[in-house]
Amino acid sequence: MSLKPVTGRTHQLRAHMAHIDHAIVGDPKYFNKENWQLPGGIQKRLHLLARRIVIPHPRGGFIDATAPLPPHMLQTWNLLGLEADRFDPIENAPEE
Repeated sequence: MSLKPVTGRTHQLRAHMAHIDHAIVGDPKYFNKENWQLPGGIQKRLHLLARRIVIPHPRGGFIDATAPLPPHMLQTWNLLGLEADRFDPIENAPEE
């Protein structure tokens, strides 16, 4: 799932996903099911990443920073048979 925050409110993405009954994997705050177990060795760590952030620079231009998947998320992608490099949301993100 690729999400884009709009308001910048704390936990905006996490709260909205939980509201539609699709909490983010490993979210201890919004995934409130008792004794939940993740299948196949998926770690109980939050699977949420700011993959790319673009910030206006005060002297002009932009700071454009990207991040790779952290090890626990890469492990999950591998366990689910997903190819982390097959679709890059950074390169294919819609322009505004």
